[in-house]
Amino acid sequence: MTTVPLLRSLKEIQPPAHLGQRIRCAASQLPHEFPPKPSELSSSTSEPAKPSRCVPNRRARESAWLQPTSHLGQALACGRWYTRTVNQAASRRSEVFRVTDILRSQIIDGERRPGSRLVERELAEHFGVSRVPIREALKQLSVEGLVTARPNTWSIVRDFSSSDIADFNEVRNAIETVAFELAAIRHTRTGLAELEQIMLRGKDRAQAGDVTGARRTATEFHSKAVELSANKLLIEINEQLDSRMRWLLSRHDDLEQVAVEHAQLFDAIARRDIGRVRHLTQRHLETSREQQDLHSRSNSRTLTN
Repeated sequence: MTTVPLLRSLKEIQPPAHLGQRIRCAASQLPHEFPPKPSELSSSTSEPAKPSRCVPNRRARESAWLQPTSHLGQALACGRWYTRTVNQAASRRSEVFRVTDILRSQIIDGERRPGSRLVERELAEHFGVSRVPIREALKQLSVEGLVTARPNTWSIVRDFSSSDIADFNEVRNAIETVAFELAAIRHTRTGLAELEQIMLRGKDRAQAGDVTGARRTATEFHSKAVELSANKLLIEINEQLDSRMRWLLSRHDDLEQVAVEHAQLFDAIARRDIGRVRHLTQRHLETSREQQDLHSRSNSRTLTN
């Protein structure tokens, strides 16, 4: 039997080739005549039974009913290996998801400052896992643009330059201008109700002073608006930029103003007022850039002091 190598992740694991076919193949190779059960063995001594061609003696005949054939046993062992490997990979992937989600939130929420080191050994001790899920989590965050990897050493939290932020704002302007207009045209009743719930939740959190919660809800509002556009490519691009969008919106400090503008956008989308949606989107993007500048200046003064 060919040994199947241990794969790195659940996503890569494929079941052994046609396990069902292997079992059927193993069954087809069983002897045509099974040896009789022990209870069926003749106790008469007048005419000794002819020895079986497959099982030569009584002890072997009895054990043959207790042990599966080698072919069937290999197939069953293969099935047990597959189940065990799947369970191990699922556990490892769950660790990767947990570590990635926590690190992502810590970076976006500012708990891990730009430029701070992310050492695999230290993170493994902190999260109580091996270095493998830490390594995979850092690779994923590097793809998302939140971490800068350094070969043969530690990774660091990415320090976005003013040029990086300007580039992202240009891309965001193109995406959201189209997304909000399409959302106004194509939204469904259910999708609009979900957008309203997100908008109201963001307003409540902003008024309650829940800074982290309000920022996360603001990101949800933008993502939901893109989803309502019903443009698959636009949704895919937005998903790839989701972490950077969350980071950018974390630089908003006047969250009540953000909540007010979201409420105005929701009203225009609900009325399918394309002209007003276009106007409010541009004003909202301008407000976002102003808040980013204020946040940067505030951080600079804090670091200087």
